[in-house]
Amino acid sequence: MKQNKVEHGANLFDLSKLKNKDISEFVDFSSNISPYGMSQKALETLKNNLDKASIYPDPTYTDLRAAISSYCGANKDNIMIGAGATFFINSFIKLLSPKKCIIFDPSYSEYKKELEKVDCEVFNYELKEETEFKVDLDELRDLAVKNKIDTIFLCNPNNPTGSTITRQQIDGLQKSTGASLIVDETYVEFTDKAVYSSCAVADKNPNVYVIRSTSKFFATPGIRLGYAISSNEEVKQKMAQEFSALWGVNIYAEIIGREMFLDKTFHKFVYEKFKEQRKYLIESLRNIKGIKPFDTKGNFTLIKIENDKVTAKDLYEFFLDKDIIIRDCSNFINLGEKYFRLCFLDEKNNKKIIKYLTEFFGSIA
Repeated sequence: MKQNKVEHGANLFDLSKLKNKDISEFVDFSSNISPYGMSQKALETLKNNLDKASIYPDPTYTDLRAAISSYCGANKDNIMIGAGATFFINSFIKLLSPKKCIIFDPSYSEYKKELEKVDCEVFNYELKEETEFKVDLDELRDLAVKNKIDTIFLCNPNNPTGSTITRQQIDGLQKSTGASLIVDETYVEFTDKAVYSSCAVADKNPNVYVIRSTSKFFATPGIRLGYAISSNEEVKQKMAQEFSALWGVNIYAEIIGREMFLDKTFHKFVYEKFKEQRKYLIESLRNIKGIKPFDTKGNFTLIKIENDKVTAKDLYEFFLDKDIIIRDCSNFINLGEKYFRLCFLDEKNNKKIIKYLTEFFGSIA
């Protein structure tokens, strides 16, 4: 299968200019951001502290790291703060400078781009449609051992397939291969963290690194706040010395973060809503003849078009005319022109896209 260069999803700023519409007029099923917005407690606290722009943030982010520690269970001394998950993806790759690394295909494109910058030899572990894009741990372990892999990069749940590896499996994979594991948990909060999150592993195992974002579950991509967990003292020291800028996270991100990580009511609300809507959307998609959704633990699902007359590009353009954005996945490695991805939005919009998909494929059956 042709291996295309993978780009990110829709740029709503470009689309708004192209169609001469405000960004708010689009319904975005491509970005995987929660439709329920940010924590209201965090928002109210921000409103009451807008005057804080005139002071510097705490350079050690003590209260923010304590809030994150309470949220994810990791030792606060093992928590690093940065400007989004991308900061840590780039920084860990530069710092660890892997020579041989495994990445999943299909998966998030930034891993490969950054690995190539440090002249790393990249080995692709193919997630196969015939196995529902699930990970075969024995096969992955054999690939790592056979090729003397020093680093494995995981997105868990994986984007765009939604496939997962449990915390115990990740711990076992590291110990059986001896490789460093960098685990991107951007989407883990949409599933059972007790089963799938590796925070507890990274908190004890110095060869496991967890990266998390606040963009998706907390619906705050604009504040550019991310964090990472590592118990590797040498890595933490080098990160602080070589990559982390003084006051690298602005005071508004700090204020929002301190509140939203402690807002348990908000956490439960978002998780339960997505659990409910994931069930509804997957079951509804399975009832539409001409498409096949794959099981997912994320807040999105990969879907294959099984109708010979239609491609993902056709479907993208159909929805764009209705100011709805889906993710055409034809440029993901190991996928093709028949694949697209939908994230789960609120009940109203989920019902709307099911209605349009049913009408679209019903008209060409």
